[in-house]
Amino acid sequence: MKASVLKFCFALLIAFLSGSLYAQEKTQAYYNTHESEILPDAKTAFQNGDYSRAALLCNWHYIIVGDDAADSLRDMAERCAQLSKEMNDFRSDGNVKEAKQKATAILSINPDDVSAKEVLSIEDPAPPKQDTVVVAPPVKRDSLIIPPPTMDQNKSNDNQKPGEIQSPFEDVSSVPDATQQEQVQFYEPHTRFVVKAGATIVDLKQLSQTIAPGGAIGLYDLGGSPIGFEAGFYLCPGLSTQSASLFGIDASLVFRASKSLYPKVGLGFFSCNSTVETGVGTKGLCAGLGLTFLVGGHLCIEVGAKYYPEINLHGFEMVTTSGVSYEFPATIQVLAGGIAPMVSFGWAF
Repeated sequence: MKASVLKFCFALLIAFLSGSLYAQEKTQAYYNTHESEILPDAKTAFQNGDYSRAALLCNWHYIIVGDDAADSLRDMAERCAQLSKEMNDFRSDGNVKEAKQKATAILSINPDDVSAKEVLSIEDPAPPKQDTVVVAPPVKRDSLIIPPPTMDQNKSNDNQKPGEIQSPFEDVSSVPDATQQEQVQFYEPHTRFVVKAGATIVDLKQLSQTIAPGGAIGLYDLGGSPIGFEAGFYLCPGLSTQSASLFGIDASLVFRASKSLYPKVGLGFFSCNSTVETGVGTKGLCAGLGLTFLVGGHLCIEVGAKYYPEINLHGFEMVTTSGVSYEFPATIQVLAGGIAPMVSFGWAF
């Protein structure tokens, strides 16, 4: 019988240790596939007084889920963590009064904090005994009476209760209000891989013929820094009434202006070739600007513009003289040059 009880207790111990190890294994990689468990675990950690774990889980919730549902809980956890540190420091120094004030502030935010309840249960130290003040009698000097020194306590003693000792220092500490918590903006950047698809209108005067579809890939927030890179390409098969095609590539430097706004500036290379005459073409450079918005932490929406110079190709035009027609070398304008708007959509990982 005794052996059976020992085996049962051992089995319970193994199950408890297994549950504890399983809880410790919940890392960021685990939550990537269990998004629904992040916020409940953060609330549990907050109620148990593990504020650093609760704040970390709230940060992971923003990174993995991409919304602001855990921001309020994270702010309360960071506030309680600061108050807990101050409470423990006062308690270590033997300053029970200030420690209890910090504990009261913690319980106004988290009524389940065990450490704060324990501090409030500490008995106040006994007040020191008040020293007896001996007043010397007046002394006569040269017919002048010098009054003895007096203490400016008469006014304060009128309102003082019996047995209460009035502190000579003004109490300037106050309990912080949980409804007026400081808003802390927190963002933990990490490297993002971005894929986009979009189109550029190369020439607004030839709208139906100059829509150039394309795509781009990029790396944003490299290593947590505010800098990233992006490379793209585009193709316009029909320019100037299907007489030329345009192909281009570009590279851009991306900056993080905020957690959801990324401007970029870049330089591109293009090649324009005739679709009629073989070997007739030209090459050049263009510049571009863009602004990418992240919606929900993943959806990318980009608007921007490119600047193209005037593009001309060498060709031939038919000339008729004295009833005879022949080809005459000429320069054909393919693109007048100017601003070309662009838009794209994508996804950030």
